[in-house]
Amino acid sequence: MDSHRFTQTMQRFSDDELAQIASFGETDGYLPQAVAAARNELAARNLSSTDLSTIADCVQTQRNREVELANQPLSWSARVAFFILPVFGWPILAFVSWSLGTRGYRQKSSDAWKWMGLGIVFWIGLIVVLVVCTL
Repeated sequence: MDSHRFTQTMQRFSDDELAQIASFGETDGYLPQAVAAARNELAARNLSSTDLSTIADCVQTQRNREVELANQPLSWSARVAFFILPVFGWPILAFVSWSLGTRGYRQKSSDAWKWMGLGIVFWIGLIVVLVVCTL
């Protein structure tokens, strides 16, 4: 994508979106040309320093919230449910685990998959032990 197309694309973005790309573009995986185009578009909009400050605060608050959500662990009651219920409702639990990840709860999703896996191993082990004991 050439710089002219990056410029055209950036013109369609809101001030908040541009500020987010300009501030975190490199870490979010944007191409350097896209980050430069976002910064140039912000400069071309002639925003006041208070507007830029407000936008920067909003973007930082949103980033902090995303980090906070991503790092929340799964509650103990949910861990117990994911451990006990995989035998009876694993498709539903798998969907819930996947859904947590898509909503930004990375740690909760990881914990859910882990506890569901441990539960499946536990139930399979318990069934094997019961079958062996009855023989």
